[in-house]
Amino acid sequence: MVPLIRPLLLLAPLLLVACAGGEPIERDRFYRLAPPPPPSTTTARLDASVQVRDLAARGFLGGRQILYRTGTEPREVGRYDSLLWEEPLPGALADALAEGLRATGPFARVHAPAERVEADYVLSGELIRFEHLPEAAPPRVAATLGLTLQRARARTPLWRTRLTLDEPLAESSPAAMAAAFERLAARLVEQAVTALATQRPGWR
Repeated sequence: MVPLIRPLLLLAPLLLVACAGGEPIERDRFYRLAPPPPPSTTTARLDASVQVRDLAARGFLGGRQILYRTGTEPREVGRYDSLLWEEPLPGALADALAEGLRATGPFARVHAPAERVEADYVLSGELIRFEHLPEAAPPRVAATLGLTLQRARARTPLWRTRLTLDEPLAESSPAAMAAAFERLAARLVEQAVTALATQRPGWR
């Protein structure tokens, strides 16, 4: 586990003073990633079902610790010791994609990863990047998400996309970082759903 270093100091204050000896102690902070879905639409939908599967995740992205990358060590990824996701990202983002598809996607029926069903289509993907850049100007969060749609009984992909986005922080604080991640996730979901909807004629 990587100790707290300079990037975490940019998110101060994260330490509390212990009553007994006045020594600083770390307090774990858990953040929920639950972006609001895109606005609902009344567009005609394909009379078919899709199941969103839990995303694959590269490296440490499958865990709960929030990741960061500094400008001085761009090839090195760090993990905050006390800034954590309430739920691992692969499941949280998959649920957000399912909610987005229900709100404005091209399918009449959408199933979350936890549902045991046989759907007509399957949406899967990989979370490639989802990290805090505290030394960027301004500080920001960044993400890369790859998605693939295929028929449930076929291996040939019908549609693929790779989305790369970033979102600035309103200020340098843990709460502002979490809010920026949520805005970033909302944009990822909206762009993914919009891209899927434009490809619908090719799925017959």
